[in-house]
Amino acid sequence: AASKEGIPSSEQVRLMKEAVSKAENAIVQDPKDASSHFILAQNAMNKKDWNTALSEMKKAINGDPSNYSYYYNLGKVQYSLKKFSEARSSFETACKLNPQFSQGFFNLGLTLKTLGRQDEALNAFKKATNVNSSYDRAYLEIARLLSRKNDVTGAINAYENVLKIDGANI
Repeated sequence: AASKEGIPSSEQVRLMKEAVSKAENAIVQDPKDASSHFILAQNAMNKKDWNTALSEMKKAINGDPSNYSYYYNLGKVQYSLKKFSEARSSFETACKLNPQFSQGFFNLGLTLKTLGRQDEALNAFKKATNVNSSYDRAYLEIARLLSRKNDVTGAINAYENVLKIDGANI
């Protein structure tokens, strides 16, 4: 509830404090409680305390190594810390654990693009659109990469897909 949209920010702060308190109490009872470490990681991410978020996300994964969301969030933290190779690995694991997770493929694509692996990035963005055909940001990245490769027709098609989804994106 602390991160749900539509809740006033003061209420979100109160709810997050309550969630953190409960998570800390749960960790006293079970130091390996994955969901509690995840809550602490989310709290740290909200505060842009990336090192704490990294530590807590790794503890969450140790407690539940089959949770794709934990790997996805670990990748986001690693990306924020400019640990792009590690972020790539985390996003790849998230996508393996949940092949229907379009955001995982999208963030994998962004990471690969940052690493200069344009063809792999293009494939990741295409997988994101295969999973979610209305993922306009993925089509936009596809268009940009195809444009750089001088694939004008492919770039135009991708841009047209963006406009079909979001006609206001001029």
